[in-house]
Amino acid sequence: MFYPTIKKLFFIGGFTALAGLVMVQIHRALPVNTTEFGVLELLQLVILGLALLVGALALMRLYTTNYTRLNLIMGWVLLLITVAIIGRETSWGSAYGMPDSLSDMIELIGIIIITLIVVSLGVSWLLREKDKRGFIIQALRLPIIPIFLTATGFVLIGDFFEKEHFNFSYNQFLEEGYECLGYAAFLYGYFMYARPFFTRG
Repeated sequence: MFYPTIKKLFFIGGFTALAGLVMVQIHRALPVNTTEFGVLELLQLVILGLALLVGALALMRLYTTNYTRLNLIMGWVLLLITVAIIGRETSWGSAYGMPDSLSDMIELIGIIIITLIVVSLGVSWLLREKDKRGFIIQALRLPIIPIFLTATGFVLIGDFFEKEHFNFSYNQFLEEGYECLGYAAFLYGYFMYARPFFTRG
């Protein structure tokens, strides 16, 4: 299980601070476009698109091989998180010129589908899983958990700069930059989680 030791926290904190300083220097040196059609936004969508592809292929592989309930539930949860993040980043289409009525409908349908899948997974787990405590402990020991928590931390830092708590001229750049780091970490963790499903005989 992942334990947040002082050494690990210092390493993550140092890397986070260093990444911020590097992003500030890049922002000062280069006129980077930070709009919805800017390089960072497009990079985020590419990363999330790759995560979606990895997730879909992993689930297909799980359904054609011997899988555990933990693998199946985690595979679905990660895929649904990816879909929800993509929806958030695109505001389900409105960020790229889609009419609000259509984007609202897509968002509603997406939320309903995600909710139905989560509920069905939850009910199935409650009814079929005998060792629920063991299941949770095993899930928390997955290597993707600390990576996912780190990725979430980067995204939350980006959200902090988005709210412009400080009067920085590079708030938006830091927001997009930290979100890119978070999504890249998520993709890495996702790949590490899914790789064994493709390397088994």
